[in-house]
Amino acid sequence: MLSTVLAIAISQQPATATAVASELRNLPTESVIQRGDFYYAKEDWQSSSFAYQILIERIPRQSNYRLRHGKSLVELKQYSNAIAPLRFARDAQFDLPQTNFLLSRAYAGLKMEDIALKYLDEAVKNNFEDIEATKKAPELSILKGNKKFDSLLEQIEFPAIKEPGGKVLDFLIGTWLYKTDDGLSAGQSTVIKTEKGYQVKESWSDSNGTVATTTFDLKTESARWFYTLESSDGRKGKGEIKAIPNGIERQGTLTYPDGFNQFVKESLTRNNDSSITITTLHSYDEGDTWVEVARGSLAQIATPKPRPDSVVVISSPQSVATVKSPKNQVIITVGG
Repeated sequence: MLSTVLAIAISQQPATATAVASELRNLPTESVIQRGDFYYAKEDWQSSSFAYQILIERIPRQSNYRLRHGKSLVELKQYSNAIAPLRFARDAQFDLPQTNFLLSRAYAGLKMEDIALKYLDEAVKNNFEDIEATKKAPELSILKGNKKFDSLLEQIEFPAIKEPGGKVLDFLIGTWLYKTDDGLSAGQSTVIKTEKGYQVKESWSDSNGTVATTTFDLKTESARWFYTLESSDGRKGKGEIKAIPNGIERQGTLTYPDGFNQFVKESLTRNNDSSITITTLHSYDEGDTWVEVARGSLAQIATPKPRPDSVVVISSPQSVATVKSPKNQVIITVGG
């Protein structure tokens, strides 16, 4: 890292590109390395491109300098000049996620869309996950609307979809209106992805003011989803998810404030009209037999933009004013 004295000295140098390049060529290699790091960190791409060009000439086999030189040139929109140093770094297998991403930007800047997609695909295969850099890259705007590009964007933002079972809950993403089997509106639910898609959250509220959040976590070692639930009325739940034809089934326990545990099984099945049918079963003998206690449906209102600060759950909203457990003359609830 540059010392404060050196940083001040750099800031006092002549600002013209010619002066910077000339000065750098007269410095020893170690000083050029320090200057290059300084310019690169400050995103002074013109000066950093000079520094790394000199370092490439002096230390030609150093792939890191090739990558930084290439990035500086991409930021300067000197796309044709950026390709050679980036391909050198790629051939050396150096930082392949970043190198392939920068090659994608360079070729997109040259309006070579197919090659840009090829290198972005390679970056994703190398576990490139910087969604902010991808969205901010001005060159990639020419790929918007391309189905392949949209798919790659999703994989960059939510790499969990590449995992076995990673897309099991995708059909639930959105905002939903819950209706009971007799057509009464009973609540609203919003479901989003967080943690790069390795976590899904749902929040729901009902007409009585009850709100709850459920968090679903993907365990990659087993390719299984597990959930925990917390409700404002004191109930807590936990269990796991399994895929079924056209949907999912979740099974677990719901614990009431008085300590009673209710065994719950709930299936969510997609219909041809994009709605979802929810069927809720309860067991009173620890899962040996099941009784259907409620049936309803979800109709999608909108698909929200993922926001890490949002809260979310995949259970049907409750429509009761009591949280007494079944052993205390429970009123059967829709989602619990």
